[in-house]
Amino acid sequence: QYDGSLGRPIFDILPEAGVIVDAQGAIGYVNPAVRVLRGYARDESVGQPLSTLVPQVMRERHEALVAQ
Repeated sequence: QYDGSLGRPIFDILPEAGVIVDAQGAIGYVNPAVRVLRGYARDESVGQPLSTLVPQVMRERHEALVAQ
């Protein structure tokens, strides 16, 4: 899990959505833009698969690409 220390101040001021994932594809951190766009609380998505942030209509394709 991402502890938020490395680069977090810069990451948090980005106007674009940004997500940090680990090698297994689990979300370690989402910046405020992601939380605003998706309506998640700060820690709600941490630990979840990245695919949970992908719109449902694109999720199957996303998961297939990640599996490659």
